[in-house]
Amino acid sequence: MSFPKILLVIVISLAFFTGLAWQKTNTLSNRSNFNTSPTNIRVIDNSNSEKVRPTANPTSIPTQKVVLQQAGWRKVKSWSGNGIMTTGQFAISSKQWRINYTLSPSKTGYAQLQVFVYTPQQDYAVESPIFTSTPGNGTSNIYRSGTFYLKILGMENWTIEVEELI
Repeated sequence: MSFPKILLVIVISLAFFTGLAWQKTNTLSNRSNFNTSPTNIRVIDNSNSEKVRPTANPTSIPTQKVVLQQAGWRKVKSWSGNGIMTTGQFAISSKQWRINYTLSPSKTGYAQLQVFVYTPQQDYAVESPIFTSTPGNGTSNIYRSGTFYLKILGMENWTIEVEELI
């Protein structure tokens, strides 16, 4: 027997014995999930001819229906302006949320945006996620839940959007 044929026989044997081991480790209650319809096994003998024979008790891996909720972002609030603003309070129930911002370019060549996150219980910022002088778009992630408000310090036109992970 040539090397490729020996390798093929080894691979088929391993697949067969692995399937038997899998079937023996499952309980009878799990057997209802198995596919019990007859299947065929291809066997190559010494005469280089391929024969097909049906199996009496095929094994297959049980399948489970898994339903995953696709993660996404839900818009909570948005604001736009030019200058300084203190927003109203908003609630975040997720452990992750983000602030998306847009800062417009100025005619003078200078623009700046700072955003501070506060909680109603404290008079100091708990986060300072955005500090930029580069016009354009950006995002900053925050990893805490609760009730918050923002203090926005901007030069030139800006837009702020708060989204939470769902």
